Amino acid sequence: MQRVRWRWVLFVNVPLCVIAGIITYMEVEKQKVEEGTKHVDYLGILTVSVSLVSLMYALNMSTTWGWVSYKTISLLILFAVVMVVFVRLERRTEEALIPEDVMSNLPFMLNATTMFTVIPALFGLLLYMPQYFEKFFGYSPLLSGASLLPMLLAFAITCPVSGKVDNRIGTLYTIFTGMVLIFIGTVLIIIFGFGGGFYGFLPGLVISGIGFGFAVPSITTAAVGSVRESRASLAGGIVYMFQLVGGALGLAIVTTIFTDVVQGDVAHRISSAGLVLSEKHQADFLDFVLGSGSKATLLGDFGASKLSDLMPHIQHSYVKGLKYGLGLAAVIVALGAVIAISPIGRMRKTGSA
Repeated sequence: MQRVRWRWVLFVNVPLCVIAGIITYMEVEKQKVEEGTKHVDYLGILTVSVSLVSLMYALNMSTTWGWVSYKTISLLILFAVVMVVFVRLERRTEEALIPEDVMSNLPFMLNATTMFTVIPALFGLLLYMPQYFEKFFGYSPLLSGASLLPMLLAFAITCPVSGKVDNRIGTLYTIFTGMVLIFIGTVLIIIFGFGGGFYGFLPGLVISGIGFGFAVPSITTAAVGSVRESRASLAGGIVYMFQLVGGALGLAIVTTIFTDVVQGDVAHRISSAGLVLSEKHQADFLDFVLGSGSKATLLGDFGASKLSDLMPHIQHSYVKGLKYGLGLAAVIVALGAVIAISPIGRMRKTGSA
């Protein structure tokens, strides 16, 4: 991104997908395909997409429109109504997007829902940590991205180990351990990370990465293992859908809280400091804090001397918003961990293969 336009980032996936496809073709054992004509559940795809997009757009725009705006309320009603339609359609459609035997499989749905509670913390860290390092540590985009390597390496190293741990202590406790570690790591980042340099973030990033390495593959394995073999590929796809939707929805909620807190804190700090800013300067100020503005724009607006006075206010607002946002993600993980270890979560053991 430092050398070319940001869209080139998407091309990184092309060689990786080609390599993964070749390895899959050569190594994955072929399974028997059920006979008969299969139909794509286009209506199911349409309704679930409209429902979830309405919800996420309402959450994202609520900071601009307000929660009591007719636009926000209309989108939330649309989400609820279309989601009900989707569920009813899926129960009546023979070849549904989420078939009845999978939707009614309690152990599978428990695992998929557990994935839903894990991913918001991961997406929140992936989005906001590099921005923080770039804005306030002066890191380049490349170095900001590389700052997440401790978490991602811990994630990658732990994934293959989680299978062995699973065999020794069981899936339930492996998932629970991973979620507890994610919670602890996120809390450590919130409490100790923002008070100093990069090394203050390191313990939290590593512990969170280990937690993701335990939780994510174990949840996926448990979910796929709770359905019959002919449904395994479908189950894997549904879990991945829950992962993406959980990440997108969780990130939308985290971003909404972050934005609300930042806007309120910025207004308070500008007023308390006796600063008089034009509408354009206030907009540029907020754009930088919320992620879309550049420091060069602020430098042009205020000059180096005044900007140095404003940066502590900017950093305080950003950190406060991020603590609230990541705090919510940590609470979601904690609730998921409680459910996982509760009698409800233990029902995943009794799933039929």
